[in-house]
Amino acid sequence: HDMGVVAEVADRVLVMYRGEKVEEGTSDQVFHAPAHPYTRALLSAVPKLGAMAGTD
Repeated sequence: HDMGVVAEVADRVLVMYRGEKVEEGTSDQVFHAPAHPYTRALLSAVPKLGAMAGTD
C-alpha cells in the first residue's frame, strides 16, 4: 500500500477490496478523481507530508 510509489511508477492502477476489483484507471484518474468509496478511504489514509509538524 505504498501509494507514493504507485503514483510515481504506475501508468494504470487497479484497486481491489475483499478480493474484488472495485476501481481501475490511469494513475491520474484514480488518484485525482477516485470513484469508489474504498479508493477514497484508502487515499485519505495516506499520511500527508508535514501533517504532524508542530505536534508532540
